[in-house]
Amino acid sequence: MYITAKKINTISGELQGKDYTYTAEIDLEKDDIIEAPFGKSNAVLMVTAVGVEEPSFPCKKVIGLAEKPTDSFEMKLKDSPAAISFNFEDLKSKLKENMQKYKGIVVTPDTLKDCKSTQKELSGFKRKIETHRKTVKNKHMEPIKAFEEQCKELVNLISEVEEPIKDGIKIFDDEKRTAKMQQAQQIIKDIEIDLNLRPQYLNQIEVKNSYGNVSTTLKDIEADVMAQAKLLLEKQQNEDELMTAIKDAIERENLRLKSKLNLTDFTLLIENGASISTVMTEIKLKADMIFSAENPVEEPTEEPIKETVEETTKEPVEESVEKTCFMECRVTGSLENLKAVKKFILDNGMTFIATEQGWVI
Repeated sequence: MYITAKKINTISGELQGKDYTYTAEIDLEKDDIIEAPFGKSNAVLMVTAVGVEEPSFPCKKVIGLAEKPTDSFEMKLKDSPAAISFNFEDLKSKLKENMQKYKGIVVTPDTLKDCKSTQKELSGFKRKIETHRKTVKNKHMEPIKAFEEQCKELVNLISEVEEPIKDGIKIFDDEKRTAKMQQAQQIIKDIEIDLNLRPQYLNQIEVKNSYGNVSTTLKDIEADVMAQAKLLLEKQQNEDELMTAIKDAIERENLRLKSKLNLTDFTLLIENGASISTVMTEIKLKADMIFSAENPVEEPTEEPIKETVEETTKEPVEESVEKTCFMECRVTGSLENLKAVKKFILDNGMTFIATEQGWVI
């Protein structure tokens, strides 16, 4: 038969630690007290379950039944709560009756001397009661103070032994904490390779102090670091998509420009977190300015009309012929507006040729 049991603390008598599995050749029930091997010696345990499944690992054998350890360090108090009694009701009644003659006294220049005497008398009553109170209190505090000092002495005896153990545990825990922090750094390095995070994003992964806690497992650390890394990877991908769109827009505009646009012209906007529409608008505006500067519109010049001079022979006057000129310009507006411009040009006997057209980004 296989059973599980927990060790009983020999000082407090309480169960401690986890369940341990044993094999038993005697009949046992839940809550039975047994003696069994524990570590390098034997220990007293309480059965927590019987008839459990056979484990996949070898188990130690129960030695036999045992007595539950008694708490040899139990503090056996013999105290009686302090009960203090005195003629409270009698004094209260007399004091109320006596205080009536002092009520309603008004201090005036004529009564000042008597009022001072009365105040001293009342102060004396009060001081007398306070003196009794402090005396009785101090008397009853003496055994309490002695009890406190004795308890502190017992605690110090335990602390002398406990403190070196605590220090040793702290050294061990600190070493484990340092090792966990180093493991966290290694996990981050592995993520850099697996996710291809750039340094500016990789450096944003926080190595939390909680990673060093005893209860934090390596699996917990990996899950938390990966969650941080995935959020940063999403930000990196969004930035890459934004930069690709910006570069494509710059390349399209540069096709019509001699002085080319550069990505550095818009770095400040990008670093300040401007939206893609804002950056695209700025690219278009700057490209239009450069294009206008490189392709100025020449105003048509009118040639003077030659006047025919009438001669005495009165020959027929030659009519002046108006020369045809042209003007190239870029017109932006809604589709309806552009249609109206075209109609106006055609209606007035002019020629309309669209050499380039498209949508303003």
